[in-house]
Amino acid sequence: MRIRSASDFLADDYDTLCRVDLKTMSVVAKEKLQTGSTFIGEYHLNADGTCLVARPHSGDVVLVDSERFKELSRAPAGGQPLHACMVSETRVVTRDWKTGRVSETEFAI
Repeated sequence: MRIRSASDFLADDYDTLCRVDLKTMSVVAKEKLQTGSTFIGEYHLNADGTCLVARPHSGDVVLVDSERFKELSRAPAGGQPLHACMVSETRVVTRDWKTGRVSETEFAI
């Protein structure tokens, strides 16, 4: 889980990213980010309100607006990126789920 604001937080539910209201503890928005019966990887909430999500079964990472869950950009990572970290406004470092390989990719924002 990642605190998004004083009133809500983000949580993952296998293949779906959810925004949960802290007061009511109910899901107020959600978006399935991985197709089929597969899971999303690690996700990070950025200071600008975007969320970086690794998608090991799609071989990429996506940048998502955490308010509307709209996909803003996608960066191919190859392999199965399970972990991802933004190192600049466009650059992302990933670590592969099965091999542990570390690689770099970039968003075309």
